[in-house]
Amino acid sequence: YVGGVWDEVLSRPIELIQAFPAIVVVAVVRAASPSASAWALVIAVAAIRWAEVARLVRAEVIRIGASEHVVAARATGCGHTRILRRHVLPHVLAPVAETAMFGLVSVVLLEVAVSFLGLGVPGSWGVMIAEGLAGPHSLRGPVAAGIAVAVTVIAGYLLADATGEALDARVTATRPR
Repeated sequence: YVGGVWDEVLSRPIELIQAFPAIVVVAVVRAASPSASAWALVIAVAAIRWAEVARLVRAEVIRIGASEHVVAARATGCGHTRILRRHVLPHVLAPVAETAMFGLVSVVLLEVAVSFLGLGVPGSWGVMIAEGLAGPHSLRGPVAAGIAVAVTVIAGYLLADATGEALDARVTATRPR
């Protein structure tokens, strides 16, 4: 919101973290510690994926900070705290919540991919798919795991979309009460 040097100083670490692909970080954590729990993998993904949300927040704050209603609030003498609390943050909440939900879905897909490659947690859908495709077994196991992944991803996307619509300040301001 302030911009200038602060924006540059805070953006560089975020860009540095985003340079590392999440699947590589998870693979390295799993390879370094084969007995790592599922929580260790979640923490490894969170250590990388927060940067996406941070960049989205930055972009939304810059976009909303230049909008007409914020410029009008500045012209009437509102302070930075009031502008952020009343005019900027309510508009940032919906995209951030929606992106967080999409992030959860992508973590599921990432875990399935890592498990399929043999670096995940035993008993996951990715392991089920890999084991079912590797041997002369019935295809019911991998197909069921694939369907479970697809249903989870679709449900996550629908939930993310509904969350974004429910929290969008522009939509809730125009809804009849």
